[in-house]
Amino acid sequence: LALRFSPSADISVPGFETVLPNDPRLNRPAGSLVRTPNDPLLSSGLNGLDTITVPWTKSATATVSLWTEDQGEWEYFPHSLNRTITINGQVVLQQSLTPQEWVDQVFLRGVWKEAMIDGDPWTIYAQDRAGLLTATVPVVDGKIVVQVQSDGPPNNGYLAAMVIAPGDSDAAVDAVEAWRRARYLERWPVVDKPVNPALATGVTLRVIPPGAGRSMRPFWDPALPVTTNVRAPRGGIVSVDFLAFANQDDLMPQVQVNAPAGVSPQLRWGKWTYMRRDAGERALSITADVLEGDMSQMRIATGVPRRINVTFTVPDTASAAFPVTLAMDIAGSHVEATVNVDVIPLALPATDRPIGYYVAAPNYETWFPPAPAEVDRQMACDFAALRRAAGFRAPYFDYTSVKHMMDKVDAATTGRYVAGAQQALAGAGVPNPLWSIADEPMPGTAAELKRVRDALKLSAPDANISGHLNDAKVRDLVPLFDTLLVNNGFGVGAALFGQMRAQNVVPWLYNMPDHRAASGFLQWRVGASGYIQWHARAITADPRDPTDGRETDFAVLPLTPNRCQSVPTVDATLLDMTDGIADLRWLLWLEARAAGDAKAKSLRDALFAAVPADWAAYAKAPPALPALRGRIEDYARSVSGG
Repeated sequence: LALRFSPSADISVPGFETVLPNDPRLNRPAGSLVRTPNDPLLSSGLNGLDTITVPWTKSATATVSLWTEDQGEWEYFPHSLNRTITINGQVVLQQSLTPQEWVDQVFLRGVWKEAMIDGDPWTIYAQDRAGLLTATVPVVDGKIVVQVQSDGPPNNGYLAAMVIAPGDSDAAVDAVEAWRRARYLERWPVVDKPVNPALATGVTLRVIPPGAGRSMRPFWDPALPVTTNVRAPRGGIVSVDFLAFANQDDLMPQVQVNAPAGVSPQLRWGKWTYMRRDAGERALSITADVLEGDMSQMRIATGVPRRINVTFTVPDTASAAFPVTLAMDIAGSHVEATVNVDVIPLALPATDRPIGYYVAAPNYETWFPPAPAEVDRQMACDFAALRRAAGFRAPYFDYTSVKHMMDKVDAATTGRYVAGAQQALAGAGVPNPLWSIADEPMPGTAAELKRVRDALKLSAPDANISGHLNDAKVRDLVPLFDTLLVNNGFGVGAALFGQMRAQNVVPWLYNMPDHRAASGFLQWRVGASGYIQWHARAITADPRDPTDGRETDFAVLPLTPNRCQSVPTVDATLLDMTDGIADLRWLLWLEARAAGDAKAKSLRDALFAAVPADWAAYAKAPPALPALRGRIEDYARSVSGG
């Protein structure tokens, strides 16, 4: 007997009988939950269950299987601490966890499993999304009685499915799981293929020359060099990828970096993960884009390339070229590869505008709030990780404060709170933030937004009113703002931004498809005054599962057991933004030189002409940004005397 607990008869699974919320086998009416349709057996279920009584006369004993895990959605992931499930009086699950135990055992489960090395998506995460419990029990009075007790609404007393088979046999549950596996892998095919392990003929370490894309899929190229050259100014950030490839396993390879005094490299390894980069994708990629800072967890697997990233800052006093060498001992073999840094003896100006990420605390801190001091400590680690590579500076965009205040008080009171907050910030020497009043609003919202804006301005005339727009149909809202974040959905271009500035509205970029361009050349070309990318951390439901949300997971700060480890774990997209910020700093340096140097002005004008003036044109014919920066570096080398 196969039962599918479902809110509607329209949600059915072949071979399963549907159990609706008012089914007489339930001791009380149930609630319902509907989730993403990735897995037809788990896409919905009933909650608030207490006792399910199913007549059974086919055998004296029965094997009962229960699928007990709510998949979650958006920022919600089931987080019951206490659960008990009994079948005919036999306890099949007894769970009592502290919040930290739940984080360690549930939220972080499988954190070190890797694509390819440890299996396919089903093996890595999908098979244990079900909360499957199986037990063989005696049949009592011709019935199977399941009792479910748990805390943590809305997934309290939750079941998605039940299968009862006569005797002591796993054949039925195994058949269901095989069907689930086939359906899942059919729905989410993996587009990347592993490297042919036969290509590994020894132990090898190579360096990837600068200018390659930051995102890495499985590949091996025996023509990769063991040395490469990179140019950088004083104080510049250098981030270079190496690739190890071996025909032997090593669970504890030895890694070290040899660098001159004053150079302090950070080491990270690329963890192979199944990833859905774009919201609309219906396939999985294999990437090594999670750059893990805990080197003790790195292993070498036969025939699987291993990405190692070395990032360091060029000393402010550097004047000559210097080498940085990565050395590894793998399965008894010693290998090395080197990057030679050609120092351009000048310092670049700091960024003159905010560029960075919107970052929020992990979801579990909402469910299990830590002490305020611990919240501050952990968030400080997040900020430090981003600050090392990104260039955020005032003014700061306040995304949620007005929204949260408006949930509790009226617009006039919110305005008074904003005025009070600005007074307190001024007393602490902190500049006023940008107060967001619009989160991608729909057409026809001008009157309501104007009401909120006017209320804030009445109490705080100097409040910088902001928001973000993603649709060209809402361009009528532009005059309501002082600073406005827009993306390619709204329109990004020099002419449009000129029109906005004519209305005394300062344009920023947000959520752009090309992070490097938006941080540097494109931002400079279109005349934006800032750039924010959502999200540094936005995990949908299970952090291991990239397929359980309406959108893909966004995690510039990926899942890690220790947010405060000495070398932060980051996503490779952060390096794209780092490269873009460096591009912008070179452009600012060139702009300053152009004021009194005809060659600099000529180069500046040539670069301006080489970068399309709006996103639509840029997307059709994106320029080679490393080559554009290289032209500035060539000029800088010629005038620096180095």
